[in-house]
Amino acid sequence: MKAGRSFLLLVLLGSVVAWGAADELQWPVRLLTTLLLVPLPAALVLQARLLVDPTGLPRLSVYASSAAAQLVLALVTLGAARAGGFAPHVLGLALTTGWGTKLAWAGAVTLVAVGVNLASHRLGIRESAILFHLLPRDRRERAAFAGLSATAGVCEELVFRGFLLTAVVIASGSPVLGLLVSSFAFGVVHAYQEPSGVARATLLGLVLAIPFVMTGSLVAPVLAHTAIDLVGGFWLGPRLLRSG
Repeated sequence: MKAGRSFLLLVLLGSVVAWGAADELQWPVRLLTTLLLVPLPAALVLQARLLVDPTGLPRLSVYASSAAAQLVLALVTLGAARAGGFAPHVLGLALTTGWGTKLAWAGAVTLVAVGVNLASHRLGIRESAILFHLLPRDRRERAAFAGLSATAGVCEELVFRGFLLTAVVIASGSPVLGLLVSSFAFGVVHAYQEPSGVARATLLGLVLAIPFVMTGSLVAPVLAHTAIDLVGGFWLGPRLLRSG
């Protein structure tokens, strides 16, 4: 009980600090930035702690609910961005040229991410039980997982790279702080993957941010994120499960 009160107090304190630090932003952007930095990651950490036995989770239902939650968050993000004066190009949504460069970035980021996952396995770092449980097993689950991967690629990149990274940079005036803070928030919302997964997701967030910063577009991060999830679900995850 005492631990629960302390956790809640930390969330409230962190939210106040985030809100105060974002005073350069218009209130819709400021509010969503605060929510993405503190209450949302905290809620997902709490959810991960409460989930003791993942074996009873129905994969198709988890895929559907996760995709729905990501879509809702993406729509809220678009609404807050528009109300807060963020033009589409600020979020990386404007159509631009240089598709060859974007595809090259997407391929490079995907290869780096796969390499990081393989290296972590060789170092003896094992995936969480829930991550292995959620790997698709049959044709229907693979189709649903592919849809979830695409949804995550679009929605999470819009929220954490296009919106949150931009908002923190504007609020703080520091691109480095924006990269670190937005990537850490992205990592913590993957708390169900246990501490090692959070660290890996944080690193992945930093890597995915590079093509966004370099090209000003979400195309490469979206493609890379989707590809990373597909490789993980269809090849890398099963391979590690067999060898682990």
